[in-house]
Amino acid sequence: VQDIVADLSDDGEITRGWLGVQIRPMTAEVAQVLGYDAPKGAVIEAIGDDSPAKKAGLEKGDIILSFNGTEIKELRDLTRAVAETDPDAKADVVVLHKGKEVTRAVTIGTLADQKA
Repeated sequence: VQDIVADLSDDGEITRGWLGVQIRPMTAEVAQVLGYDAPKGAVIEAIGDDSPAKKAGLEKGDIILSFNGTEIKELRDLTRAVAETDPDAKADVVVLHKGKEVTRAVTIGTLADQKA
């Protein structure tokens, strides 16, 4: 609540970071194949055409393991970390891409207003 009040007092609006990906959880089977004890991360299902993720080189099938230093254990870890990141800020995203961990630098966008 304090973050929202501070955001509103800034300019009268609530702004949230946007990455531009659709994600799903890693399955137990995939975790086992990758040698993990349990599923973790967020699997990218789709990427918006003009999204920050696309511009950073993220691809469908990549597994986001951490976002700006925050380990992604569950999907909400990623959505929360992205939303709390200021638009236009740079963030390092560690992904498992074709079996190798790589770091991609992404410039966060602004989440468009949602209709009620």
